[in-house]
Amino acid sequence: MDEFQHMNDTKEPGFNVEIDYRLTEGTWSPGFVFQSYPVVAVRLSSADTDLGSALVIDSHFDSAPEGPGIVDDISGVVTAMEVARAVLHQHERRALRSALIFVFGIEESGLNGARSFMADFPWHNTTKAVINLEAAGKAVQGSVMLQQSGFEVVKSYREVPNPLAVPLVHDLFRLQLFGARTDFTIYNGDYHLPGMDFAFLTHAETYHTMQDTMSQVAQGALQHLGDNVLTMVDELILQHSLTDVKHDDDAVVLSGFAGMVSVLPLGGAWALVIVLGLAAHLMCSAATAVCCRRHLRPLLLLFCVALLHAAISFAVGVITPAAFGVLLAWVNPMTFAANNAVLIAMSVTCSLLTMVLCHMAAFIVVAGFQSKLFPDGTYDHHTFQWALLLAISLFYFVLCIAFMAMGLRFAFVLVYPCVLGPTLLGLHYAVTAVTGFIPDPSAKVSLCFIVVYTFKVAAET
Repeated sequence: MDEFQHMNDTKEPGFNVEIDYRLTEGTWSPGFVFQSYPVVAVRLSSADTDLGSALVIDSHFDSAPEGPGIVDDISGVVTAMEVARAVLHQHERRALRSALIFVFGIEESGLNGARSFMADFPWHNTTKAVINLEAAGKAVQGSVMLQQSGFEVVKSYREVPNPLAVPLVHDLFRLQLFGARTDFTIYNGDYHLPGMDFAFLTHAETYHTMQDTMSQVAQGALQHLGDNVLTMVDELILQHSLTDVKHDDDAVVLSGFAGMVSVLPLGGAWALVIVLGLAAHLMCSAATAVCCRRHLRPLLLLFCVALLHAAISFAVGVITPAAFGVLLAWVNPMTFAANNAVLIAMSVTCSLLTMVLCHMAAFIVVAGFQSKLFPDGTYDHHTFQWALLLAISLFYFVLCIAFMAMGLRFAFVLVYPCVLGPTLLGLHYAVTAVTGFIPDPSAKVSLCFIVVYTFKVAAET
């Protein structure tokens, strides 16, 4: 509170700083005993601010009994305070359209700081969106977006300088497979507020241990997080008011290459996947039918064999590393937390090995019926490779739709092998049908296999 009072004394003219400090009722949970605990809320506003709407930035100052809690979550507290300082000391940010509220409480004993703010503080009724700052490991450059909700709020993430979003992490948190919750659970789960939940996740072996010290904070990590948060503050309440923000559509966030990030409304992502997938497969099917109309029946049988191969290789490629991972986690729960490369290497190895074995088995089966399927001797191994690539693409398209229907965001990553395979095949057959020119298949097949199988292995991993 003294630091915020100092900020108030040195702020740019035109800002208002209000501090609300409360001791809430005591609580008990295993490992924690409290008579009462403090919760601090600080509200920043200006003459142009609509005090009926506010953006909340939440972090917690307590730690688990097992460690000092420097990364989890003093790193979040420090970042939030520096964001407040940056806002108060920049003249152009006086035009805040909505209030900016910083909440500091306790979290480790049952998310009680967030509960207290929403239950006991008069400002909670003005909260329209939330940014939560958390940590579960070492603070390195890149705080991962754990969860998000509400497209109108989440789209501000498009502008951040250091984006990092992994859809699978969102799914794991929503399914409670991480075994941990954050204050965002209260804001979004109990009060249905839109927002974003961020955390440092690497080197989780230091999480809730005595190793959670300043040595785990990498140089530049908090600067990266602070830059992201400040950018989102500017996008959400400097240019616009949160008064009419809606929570009628969810968002899908995908990190791309070279720091690019895509934020799509859930409905738009559905439409994009279905349109691209159907268009690619229809184009490929039509071009293949025109080019190979003399051998449609044997090609259809080859496709069925290839589709069975795709399903078996995916199932075994996922189940095998998962079973091995459960075994290793039972022997030593920190195996993967201490070294993520172990999990990645194991998954990639199992996926590749399964794919090669299934591939060989499928070729042996097809070779045995080659003379019956193609009595004129027009079959070569490239024919089955094309059928296999198309089958893998169609299998992933169906898998993508199924996972999307289950509400799993990582399904949108599967759109890459869904679309790439049939698009490459369709273009090949279209060129062949129009020009009659048949290029050397070896280089073409190798390129397609590298592209599609790379995404296949990545998806299984």
